[in-house]
Amino acid sequence: MLLDKNNYFSLEAQCAYMGFSQFKGFVKELGGCEAKSMAELKGEWTDKGKAVFLVGSYLHAYNEGTLDKFKANNPEIYTSKKMLKADYIKADKAIEVISKDTLFMRALSGQKEVIVTAELFGIPWKIQVDSLFENEKRFTDLKYLRSLDGKEWNKELHLYEHILRAYGYYLQAAIYSKILSVSRDLPEGEYFEPLIAAVTKEDSPDKAIISFVSNQEPLSVFIDNNLFIVGSFIERVKAVKSGQVKPMRCEKCDYCRSNKKLTGTIHYSHFDNNY
Repeated sequence: MLLDKNNYFSLEAQCAYMGFSQFKGFVKELGGCEAKSMAELKGEWTDKGKAVFLVGSYLHAYNEGTLDKFKANNPEIYTSKKMLKADYIKADKAIEVISKDTLFMRALSGQKEVIVTAELFGIPWKIQVDSLFENEKRFTDLKYLRSLDGKEWNKELHLYEHILRAYGYYLQAAIYSKILSVSRDLPEGEYFEPLIAAVTKEDSPDKAIISFVSNQEPLSVFIDNNLFIVGSFIERVKAVKSGQVKPMRCEKCDYCRSNKKLTGTIHYSHFDNNY
């Protein structure tokens, strides 16, 4: 299947390719649910969290230079009085902040929204790169964060993680780097350098450009370590997506709650033990 901007997010493309968001959706440790992910691939369930993703898409439309078109195609971002809703007014503040920062805009000055496909872990993957610098072997991923210091509780590890790790953005950077390297036939162990250009949703937006290269740790170590983590989950994900293994329910997500059937009572100590 040949991908373009019109079919990249289609159900057909989701079935034909693995992507980072889809991979994350299958992995419980990353907040995913196998049953929900399979229901989405079968067209039986649509994620109700569109509004959250739409705000991020607003920022990406600005980066791509298609914000006016985005506004015209998404009337739900306006109130009944034809005014932008609060979340998008806040996004405009973020856009104003980054547009005045030379270094931030330079990090986003590459080729916009480039679709790349390659085989990874024995299956086809697809990615869409926010800003690609082909000659420099570098790319930038634009992120709209709650704050630069935000943390999320990891229920599996029982600790707080920075949101970049908690949301899987380090894994995403490694996956994108590897797919770009494979698609460009780079030698084994040579990778495209990832950058994350982050701006926050705060009333006074903060911003940062996050790199993954240092004198203490070569880029290849970061990429390989994170690909190892992806590799530890991918065989299960492949088996479930292909129908070889029955998907597990998480019983926590909106999909599982929507069709949950009670089979008995729960002792009160169950809730105490979850803390």
